[in-house]
Amino acid sequence: MSDESKIIDISGWNTNVDYAKIKSTGVEGAILRITEKGNGADSMFDKHYKGLKNADVPVLGGYKYSYALSIQ
Repeated sequence: MSDESKIIDISGWNTNVDYAKIKSTGVEGAILRITEKGNGADSMFDKHYKGLKNADVPVLGGYKYSYALSIQ
């Protein structure tokens, strides 16, 4: 028995997602990007959330993407 889980990260970069196939490959959950550059909502968040829920893939959480603009 493995102590590892199959969890995926999905964001607006993933535009052609087969949610049923994700479920059939044994993925146990997903995390979704909530925001994009400039603090705007991820363009695919709603579609991914609904698609995963409809395919019975648990949405385990979300994350806010950010990065530094300078080293200061």
